[in-house]
Amino acid sequence: MTHLDENNETIQQDFRSNLLLNNQNINNLVKTEDQYLVELDDLHSKSKFLETEILAREFAKHYNNSPNAYNFLGLSLFGQERNDEAIKSFKKALSLKKDGIILNNLGLVYIDNGENKLALDTFEKSLKLSPKNIQIKMNLATAYEKNSDLKNSYILRKEILEVDEYNNETIFRLHAMPNATNDDIRYYIDKLKILHKKLPRDLSVLENLISALVKTASLKEALNFSIKALEIEPMNDIRYSNIASILKNLNKIPESKKYLISAVKLNPHDGNHWLSLGWIEHQYGKIYHAIELYKKSIIYLDDDEKGWPLNNIANAYVRIGENKLAYKYYMESQKFTNKYDIYQNYMCNLTYITDDLKKIYDEHRKYTKIFDDKSNHTFLEKQKSKINGKIRVGYFSPDFRVHSVAYFFNQLLVHHNKDKFDIVLYSNMSGRPDEITTHFKSTATLWREVQDLNDEQIINLIQKDNINILVDLIGNFAGGKSKIFARKPAPVQVNYLGYVTTTGLKSIDYRFTTFEADPNKNEDKYYTEKLIRLPNTFLCYTGTNVYSVNNPPFIMNKTFTFGSFNNMSKVTLKTIRAWSKLLKQNKNSRLLLKSSTAADKLVNENLLRKFERQDIDRSRVNILTKTMTGEDHLKLYNHIDLALDTFPFNGATTTLEALWMGVPVLTITGKTHHGRVSTSVLKVLGMDKYIASDEEDFVKKGSEAIENKNELIDLRQNLRDKIKNSYLCNGMLFAQNIEKEYYKMFDKIK
Repeated sequence: MTHLDENNETIQQDFRSNLLLNNQNINNLVKTEDQYLVELDDLHSKSKFLETEILAREFAKHYNNSPNAYNFLGLSLFGQERNDEAIKSFKKALSLKKDGIILNNLGLVYIDNGENKLALDTFEKSLKLSPKNIQIKMNLATAYEKNSDLKNSYILRKEILEVDEYNNETIFRLHAMPNATNDDIRYYIDKLKILHKKLPRDLSVLENLISALVKTASLKEALNFSIKALEIEPMNDIRYSNIASILKNLNKIPESKKYLISAVKLNPHDGNHWLSLGWIEHQYGKIYHAIELYKKSIIYLDDDEKGWPLNNIANAYVRIGENKLAYKYYMESQKFTNKYDIYQNYMCNLTYITDDLKKIYDEHRKYTKIFDDKSNHTFLEKQKSKINGKIRVGYFSPDFRVHSVAYFFNQLLVHHNKDKFDIVLYSNMSGRPDEITTHFKSTATLWREVQDLNDEQIINLIQKDNINILVDLIGNFAGGKSKIFARKPAPVQVNYLGYVTTTGLKSIDYRFTTFEADPNKNEDKYYTEKLIRLPNTFLCYTGTNVYSVNNPPFIMNKTFTFGSFNNMSKVTLKTIRAWSKLLKQNKNSRLLLKSSTAADKLVNENLLRKFERQDIDRSRVNILTKTMTGEDHLKLYNHIDLALDTFPFNGATTTLEALWMGVPVLTITGKTHHGRVSTSVLKVLGMDKYIASDEEDFVKKGSEAIENKNELIDLRQNLRDKIKNSYLCNGMLFAQNIEKEYYKMFDKIK
């Protein structure tokens, strides 16, 4: 019998007619019920659904009280996607006999129809009739998931594994479920390894094993098994791409790049390969090449996948200070996706693009109000009370390591009053831990690593830890968890340090600042948080012991050196214009810049041309690339006489680093918090003469600094001690000021 194209309705009808006619001509001897069942089972197992239907109808004609006839008829109709008819047939079978298998089949049709509640009810009834049937349990677990009941699905799948410990599908599903704990996943990994030994060339087993290992950050093992998968399929580009991804996470970027190039050679039409290759070039600082690769990926990706490369192009342009182009591509990316991660990228980079506070606020609210709903708040009543007489404060960050945030957080952590406060650190760190991580772990009351937990698990952990006050140290930057803070897992939430503007979340109650950084109370309306203006400073710095030279370099060089080590993303046209005016006013001067993007010759060339358009000869501008260590980075300040700030986005860590190394910083007071950070720091030190009101004043004050060489010598020798003895390093007083506000916040929730 020829297997027909079941999508052709005319052929199907002719086939049915011919079969019926042939059946009339066949010997009228009626088959037994068992004979029908054997034949139907054979046809159905071969997916010959049309033939199954004909035979099932004949079966039903001769045995009209047999539920099996209508069950097979239902299966054949379901196989032909005639779901309404299948449901009727299964219900007819059930009217003849309440049977778990038939109910299970009916449930599968409901799942296919998207009628998930009906499916759940049907599978539950099915399991009562056939309580030991593993397939029914597996289908019921799927129905639980379709109804967003992950808890019961997980419990049921674990029960299945207790009976059938090497059930492939169950192991595959369990390790991938978001509510699987690391301990559970390690247990499943052991099972998958045994399965792999039994089935060494089964790629589905290998793929799930690799996925589980990646989920538990067992990357070296995952790499070994990925290479085994590659040996089985050496011409499969996805195998190379997967290995590249693992190598990237192992921070083996050059090796990752090699595998990606192999993937591209095998399949140049896969846009994701080009996208990943672009990311690697981006990390190397080869920005323009990365942009070209991102654009290449767009050619081959479907429309619903184009959001990411467009977003990455925007990020790349931000990184080199091309803010108009960045804005263009952020807007373009949002035409292709509604993924919040992309919106989050745009929001966190808005402050590089504009200093319009109302626009920044409006854009943040546009994206956050979607999920920032008071009805979704999750904190528990018990979290309104102290534990053992202490207020419990949680700090959330991906940057508890050598990072700018850590330099400003350390003093607060160390000087917190541990008799009055419990400090819990929630680390969402993706990079490797270091000596700062170890220090923070030992200083906190509790240390929680949450990078491998989903949002629900993190919220449950915060509730379990009885956090009274939860502080967001990251905002919308990478590693931030805005959706968690929107659900308010603690009664009081605070935005501090890592994010320079509003989070846009009304669920975050407060934001720490000072009058110098946010002087205009009329602009408080552009923050969803209530601004808490601390006395003295909102920053408390921890410096290093890297040495500073006794004299500024102009004494030896006879040429005055301006410098800036700020990110190139902050070097806007406004910044270049102000710097160029200062250079033109002072002919015997040069400019020293440093950036990780300096590795890209095209970026350097573009930057130098911007200076040339301001009539500055490129020979007066030197651009240094990234140093190997933080110590080497700081030592470069010994080659600068006066540091220049950026506008409208000031330096923060960069400003403190320069001052710490005895180099004064010249700034212009901006309109926003991120344009007034340097002003707020210099005010604490009484260095008002380095705070300009506009570009003309910037040139005037910079020129005066050159003339006042004795002061520059004195600052080089004494500025670090001045910082150490100022509010900027008074960790005890700073912690007390913060804790006073925490007491007020806690009292309000009572």
